[in-house]
Amino acid sequence: MNERSFAALWIELLSVSIADAERCGDHLARGFTAKSTPLIQEGLEAIEWIFYTSLKDRSRGSFAFVCDLLGADPVVVRRKLAQRPSIQVAGKHYRQNVLKLPTKGVVKSQICGKSLRIAA
Repeated sequence: MNERSFAALWIELLSVSIADAERCGDHLARGFTAKSTPLIQEGLEAIEWIFYTSLKDRSRGSFAFVCDLLGADPVVVRRKLAQRPSIQVAGKHYRQNVLKLPTKGVVKSQICGKSLRIAA
């Protein structure tokens, strides 16, 4: 496999993941539940891969690896994707139902021994 087709595979992975996340958000916004359609589970897996994998992980297949391969800054890609309404819906669902994090109000957090108040 040459480098061009190798890169094309990773571009396709990123495109499919973004599409899955957007479809998931669209379905959730229309009242579907994770149990009612497998599209939601696929979208939540995409949300996890895009937003909740470490940017320090540059191993083959990681979100940061794909962004590096494409010459894109993964932080900028995440920020731009997070502005899309359907991805915001899917991300909120992921935080509430997978991570079990509150999504309203202020959350108290302990980071490096310091107590922080974070808007959720």
